[in-house]
Parts: sequence; C-alpha cells; structure tokens
Amino acid sequence: MGCAMSSMAQRLSVRRSENKSKLESPVISGRKGTPTSPGGNRRSAGESAEAIRSAFLNDQLKPDARCPLDQRQLYCISKSWKAINRNMSVTAINMFVRLFETNRDIQQMFSHLKDVNSVAELRNSKLLEGHALKVFCTIDDAIVNFDDMDYVIKMLQVVAQFHARRLTSFEESFFWRIEDPFILAVKEELGDRFTITTETTYRATIRFIVGTLASEFVAIRQMASDENASPSNSPEGAPAARQTSNGM
Repeated sequence: MGCAMSSMAQRLSVRRSENKSKLESPVISGRKGTPTSPGGNRRSAGESAEAIRSAFLNDQLKPDARCPLDQRQLYCISKSWKAINRNMSVTAINMFVRLFETNRDIQQMFSHLKDVNSVAELRNSKLLEGHALKVFCTIDDAIVNFDDMDYVIKMLQVVAQFHARRLTSFEESFFWRIEDPFILAVKEELGDRFTITTETTYRATIRFIVGTLASEFVAIRQMASDENASPSNSPEGAPAARQTSNGM
C-alpha cells in the first residue's frame, strides 16, 4: 500500500534514513516505529490523509506495484481512517472482543483474560486495552504510511519476526483470524459511512497486512526448523547411531 508521489519525494528520502535505524530492533507496537517527518514529529493520520488527498487531486498519486489498493481506494481509506485513528482505543478493544467471541482458544493464551466471560469486563480491562492497542498500532502504522511501501513491508516483517522467534505458542493461522473482527470493529466505528465499497477496501488492506505478517512468520519458522535439522547442529564427534540386525 505504499504509493510513490512525486510531491513527497523529499520527505520520503528523509523518512527512509530514519526508518532504517528504527527498524533494527524488534518492535511489537507499530506506533513506536512510525516514521517521523523532517521536523522530527511523528506522522499522523491527518498528515497522511492530506498528503494523499493533495496527490490524488493533482493526479500525482501513483500506487506502488505492491499496493493492493488503486488510487481511489487509497484516497478513500486515507479519509475514513482519520475517524478511526481518533478513536483508536475503542476500535482496538472492539476488535479484540469480537476476536475472543469466535476464537476462545486465542483468549486462553492470555493468562489474565482466559477466565473472563463478561464482555463488559473485557472492555474495561486495561490489560486487554494495552495489547489491543499494540496490535492496532501496527495496523495504523501500515495504513498511514501507504506512500512508503518499503517502510511498511519492513515494519511488518519485523513484527512477524518477533512473533516467530519469541512467541513459541503462536501460530500462523492466528494472524488470519483478525480479518473479520477488524472489519466488524471498523464498521461499528464508521457507522453509515461503512459501505460495500468501504468494506472491499478495508478487506484488501487487512489481507495485505496479515498476508505479509504470515508469510514472514512462516519463513522465519521454516528457517529455524532447517537450522535445527542441519547436521552441523549435532554434537561434534558424536558416534553414529548403531544399526540393529534382527538379532544377528
């Protein structure tokens, strides 16, 4: 979803150098990795929407080949996302409440939440709010930086690598289960502004984000598996296993 805009070339070049240092260590919260503007302030959804709006209206919005959204979809999501960004905490909690409703096994992974059955209790949980915001900030970080596809992909890869290496009980399928809860949470927040066209755009967006996370996650897990199975990892000088010979 990164889009190259000629009017933004100077700002993007500055952000890329800043992004390199920010992405050298694992980050779960996308908010921590959000690129800054040349002035040093974190880029907001409003700034992103205005830049995309200007480029779109001046016919300078040129989607990156890796972007799953076309020009109009990118323009529309930049406008509607501002409303969600302003109420991110509530939307993030709604997403996780929806997730837990249909994925009890995921809720069981949270030691302090696994026995909570009340929706009201979940909504008031500071622990859930904290984790939900971390996840939602990663989504937000991708969406507000769709004009810099290199950054978005690298940021998502870092998040996936953290899950693959540090969270041993995490599975690839867990990423994909967030799609419908995310769509429902967005629908609740946008209300009448959520149309069939809006849903199509947001589904393409979350599938890109989740697909990138899942692909990197699988690649890292497979790499670790191959390394563990490599003969070079066996104790040096260990005797070969003795073959049996049917009692002979």
